[in-house]
Amino acid sequence: MLNLALDRFQRHIHASPDNPVSEYVKMTATLPLTLDIWKPRELYEVTPTSASGPFVINDQDEGKKLERHISVIIDSIYPGNAYVSPDVQDGKNRRELTDVLGFSTDFICVVQAKALAVLTAKDQSSSTRVANVTKDIKKGMDLAGALTNIRNGSAIFRYQESTPLTILGRDRSLAHAIVVLSEMYTFVDWNTVAADVDRASDNEFHRALFQVLDIQELANLANNCKDAETFSNRLLQRWFFIKERGNAYVRAQQRIGPSPDEDEDHDAP
Repeated sequence: MLNLALDRFQRHIHASPDNPVSEYVKMTATLPLTLDIWKPRELYEVTPTSASGPFVINDQDEGKKLERHISVIIDSIYPGNAYVSPDVQDGKNRRELTDVLGFSTDFICVVQAKALAVLTAKDQSSSTRVANVTKDIKKGMDLAGALTNIRNGSAIFRYQESTPLTILGRDRSLAHAIVVLSEMYTFVDWNTVAADVDRASDNEFHRALFQVLDIQELANLANNCKDAETFSNRLLQRWFFIKERGNAYVRAQQRIGPSPDEDEDHDAP
């Protein structure tokens, strides 16, 4: 019933104003409105080690926009060592390793971005959205190749540059493989996602913990992190909670101040 209501409401709000009102929609009042279209402003994110942007609210390339947002967040955790679309040497050619890569001496973060089309999507049913998000998650989880290239010492480059990156501890550092969605759609089978996350993490060579979350959750986990270790600890706690619960649809909450018997920064899902 809820899916049906959402589908009918979506068809109504995407319909032309000249279309007759659906029999399923009961109008109780009509309010005349005027609309002034403001020119969208370009915003830039500047840190001591990078500059990202422009960010424009009506940017139709939602995939690249999501990657830029992720890059800003990852750069706050790994300042100076966060890269968008790094390349890996593949025989005589180079190809994209992953969407965003961040690393420190002890931690590596490999991120794949999967944007749910909103600005360009019209009249998508709930079942279609579920199918699209599920497909994106499965494609995003295919980070094994990127992790293999990192672990086996393949040459990795900043996008369109010729000098290989120096990734300290690439053969032993704990890695986090993260699929970042624009939205964690409620109706996805998150129990199956949790099982897929657990299965993908069970690889001794990759030594990586997989996560599926959205841009809001990633920003929340990275908020006020003093270093890469704190960020890693938050991801670890989230991963263990998902494994214990068997459901990947969770939100992490940061505690306001330490509890009486804790000195470190801890979080609770």
